[in-house]
Amino acid sequence: MKGCFNITATLGLAFSLFLIFFFPHSCFSRKISSASVNNGSNIFNVLDYGAVADGKTDNSQAFLKAWSDVCGASSLASNMPTLVVPAAAGNREFLLNPLVFQGPCNSYRLHFQVGGRIVAPDETDEAAWRNNRQTWIAFFNVDGLSLNGGGSFDGRGQLWWDLCKNEDFNCTRPTALYFNNCNRLRLSKLRHLNSAKNHIGISASKIVRISRLAIAAPGDSPNTDGIDISGSSYVRVRDTVIGTGDDCIAINGFCSHVDVARVACGPGHGISVGSLGEDGAYQTVSDVRVADCVFNRTLSGARIKTWQGGSGYVKNVTFERLRMIDAGNPIIINQDYVNNRTGSPPSNIQISDVTYDGVSGTSSVPRAIYFHCEEGTSGNGCDGIVMKDVHIAAAAAGVQTYAVCINAHGTSTPSNFPSVSCLAP
Repeated sequence: MKGCFNITATLGLAFSLFLIFFFPHSCFSRKISSASVNNGSNIFNVLDYGAVADGKTDNSQAFLKAWSDVCGASSLASNMPTLVVPAAAGNREFLLNPLVFQGPCNSYRLHFQVGGRIVAPDETDEAAWRNNRQTWIAFFNVDGLSLNGGGSFDGRGQLWWDLCKNEDFNCTRPTALYFNNCNRLRLSKLRHLNSAKNHIGISASKIVRISRLAIAAPGDSPNTDGIDISGSSYVRVRDTVIGTGDDCIAINGFCSHVDVARVACGPGHGISVGSLGEDGAYQTVSDVRVADCVFNRTLSGARIKTWQGGSGYVKNVTFERLRMIDAGNPIIINQDYVNNRTGSPPSNIQISDVTYDGVSGTSSVPRAIYFHCEEGTSGNGCDGIVMKDVHIAAAAAGVQTYAVCINAHGTSTPSNFPSVSCLAP
């Protein structure tokens, strides 16, 4: 039936993904043998370049030497250039200090096959991080890259979380895995653990395919977004489990045509468009779809957030067939995000054509639907909101959910629960 959501099937998906990622002998997670060598077959094994899987030796130079050969190789008829990080005996780890895999490369397609465990330095000083605390592992200007293999990246974030408790809220911490200007990028079948900050960052890239990832950090770890997307288009995320201390997925400024489906989110802050417009910035987001996702005890669910003083627009966003399980703020548009600046001008980011179709489940707070829109210079607030087949009850017995609308315009079907009659025409 239209608008219905099979929670049993969805939770089954989440459990199946858990088994896939945390039991290494699952069907796709083939162990990569350390016997793989570059014998003319376009395979470049980091062990042949001096890498040591002891968890102590810095393997950055060995990885970069292997990358230099991979990036300089040309595609053969049957095999693309492949960098291999094998699964080491005893589940041992490859330590990497911060490094950048730089393109462009000779081949139109490249394979980075991670079967083993890669870990960040176990210290936070500038010497270990080479005066770069922005990223741990970064790829720049690499088109046609496929990164997969069933292995893992461990950012050892606890060191940074402890450090930042005693510093400014925005103390600089590295994104674990960052891609800039990497078109036709594919990420799949990997585990990402305990990043110091964002786990995966996608920037200025087109035609990105992300699937079958497991991303995990404690629910109280600060700003540990699962996947952050900015300045990118035609991005697709599928069949992924994310539990972190911040947004499971954040769709930031200058993104368009982003399609997210079958994601299990929780713990975390939900799936967000934004935040947009910080420090008065002009930013835009358009053509976003979030479908068939589960939000389990998240701080928010389907969220759009903009800062006061910013400008731009958000348009053509659809949230459909979402299931909330004891989620806080299941449906929220907040144009007063982090309002701690006295006298700040209103947000001038115009939000329009946002649809919520088939959103159901339970809310941990009575205010299940919250549209806080600002009129800005347009005077319209949020326009073109569509609510249909929405049913969000309270997780606690005896509590009634309700909706709040401020400067929000649109339509709501009478069967929605709670009623969203507060929407203005």
